[in-house]
Amino acid sequence: MRAFSGNVFDELVQEHGFVVAYPDGYKGYWNDARLSSNFPTRKACIDNVAFTKALI
Repeated sequence: MRAFSGNVFDELVQEHGFVVAYPDGYKGYWNDARLSSNFPTRKACIDNVAFTKALI
């Protein structure tokens, strides 16, 4: 996300004192709930919503 956004969020941190986080998911993946997914998050039943709530 940092590279995708062109570091614009980092600039806002410097200008306005915001806090920014760039979570990478579990082993670099997110559980997008597709039944056919073989991502580690799906196999481990990772709850991304709970993770994001805890992060906030």
